[in-house]
Amino acid sequence: MNLTQEGSCSGLGCCQMQIPKGFKILNITTRSVYNYSYARNFNPCSYAFLAREGWYPSNLTNVDQEVPTILNWTVGEQTCESTDPSSKVCGPNTNCVNSDDGPGYRCVCKLGYRCVGNPYLSESQGCQDIDECLDPKMYPCKGMCKNTQGNYTCHCPPGMFGDGKVACQGFHISNLHAIHGSCGMVILLAFVIIIIWRGCNRRNKLRNFQQNGGFLLKHQKIRIFSEKELEKATEKYDKGRLLGQGGSGAVYKGVLADESVVAIKKPNEFKHLIIKEEFQHEISVVSQINHKNVVKVLGLCLETKFPLLIYEFISNGSLFDHLYVKRSAILKSWVNRLRIAAETSLALDYLHSLADPPIIHRDVKSTNILLDENFTAKVSDFGASVLIPSGESAVVTKVQGTRGYLDPEYLITGLLTVKSDVYSFGVVLMELLTGQKPICPHNSEENGHFIQYFISSVEQKRFSQVLINFEEVVEARETEQIEAMAELAVKCLHRYGTERPTMKEVAEQLVGLKKWHEIFHAREDNDDEEREGMLGHSINTNDEVFHSMSESHYMTALNIGFS
Repeated sequence: MNLTQEGSCSGLGCCQMQIPKGFKILNITTRSVYNYSYARNFNPCSYAFLAREGWYPSNLTNVDQEVPTILNWTVGEQTCESTDPSSKVCGPNTNCVNSDDGPGYRCVCKLGYRCVGNPYLSESQGCQDIDECLDPKMYPCKGMCKNTQGNYTCHCPPGMFGDGKVACQGFHISNLHAIHGSCGMVILLAFVIIIIWRGCNRRNKLRNFQQNGGFLLKHQKIRIFSEKELEKATEKYDKGRLLGQGGSGAVYKGVLADESVVAIKKPNEFKHLIIKEEFQHEISVVSQINHKNVVKVLGLCLETKFPLLIYEFISNGSLFDHLYVKRSAILKSWVNRLRIAAETSLALDYLHSLADPPIIHRDVKSTNILLDENFTAKVSDFGASVLIPSGESAVVTKVQGTRGYLDPEYLITGLLTVKSDVYSFGVVLMELLTGQKPICPHNSEENGHFIQYFISSVEQKRFSQVLINFEEVVEARETEQIEAMAELAVKCLHRYGTERPTMKEVAEQLVGLKKWHEIFHAREDNDDEEREGMLGHSINTNDEVFHSMSESHYMTALNIGFS
């Protein structure tokens, strides 16, 4: 049989078998079941050999070649569980492993150690520690690497956060010292630290201050509150001061000594390690933001084991409350809903275009849009936000967000872009236009998923099926504005991010609609007064002549927002 041609060993002229484990002696006898003495040129010779599993028969070219085999050996007749310590010997930093092929054992180096000598000699150093910090390709570390016996640790530099092995985010203290490295700043930092040291329990509170990134955050020009000051402001976190509570912590209303009102974010203690990273991440984001439509961080407290954030107090709650809980009268006016949408879009455009580095909010929703005493919109909660690295337009990250507002493309790919915020904002626009939640189990449309029902209704121009009848909408052009905003929301909700507008384009359109509304009604009021003075009687705004004269005003206002 020509093995090089056949390339198989299925039993005809050739056979193979795997030697079972535990065999100590193997006898092989070969013979033919037929008598081939009558055949000419018949070679009765037979061959048998041992080979490494998987090597035979494809690698066999002739019967005289060398054949690779593997020698599996063990030590002694005892097992690792033997009660007699003198019956087996393994050197330091080794593990004893029982043989799979019968009695005996082997000594192998522990994980994190490599064999450089004889692991069977107790007095030798056959297994030595691997210094993982010397091989960053095999053992990655983006932060500060420290070798340990059998392992290594990797920590982000002070003031930064992350797992250290994959990525570190935030601000490196050395960079900030380079910016603020004057002697006067060093003296000022020392003076502030001395004040905190004297006013608190010196040892514990200073340690907490350092561990919470106090030296880094001093450079952010943020007010540092004392623990005693916040306890007094909240009446020791009385339940009557509780504004809200979520998975990461609770928010309390506080009144400071100067009678100013603040909101204090206190993390849950049972999630200390996670919350500390979230805190450092959130402060690294909000400390860069300065926009009238973003909730401002006023300061922080670093003396506590669990750091606290202090925000400006927003008195009128969230947009969600006004839409679904209070059923607020302020939202019965179309112009107020339009204004809130425009203000929110300007804040998000700022995060995407003007913040350095750019910021993806990642959790845009009606509960994170707050309304102050003048019902001005304020974007809040940057705990899930992501800083976009320089030169990058997208970030691959673990999917995080709120069901109903989550970008479906991001949900599938894990690729987060600014267009993910655009999708979430499109859901908020839909809520402002319809008064409906994106997912409502009691809603029959689309099995409770209202978004697709909204999109199909707008695309088919069936606006009356989904849009609210605003009480103060009396002009046909205001109805046109509402429909224009509905079509903009559908563009934001496009399945593919590349087909969605940028937040800058969204903000320009909403601000344009808002300016048109202001200009049109201002000129309408002025025209009424002028004509009443000239003609001596009031003007009917439904008059055809009046509307034809106002058409140029309408087009001018549209050009402001859509240029």
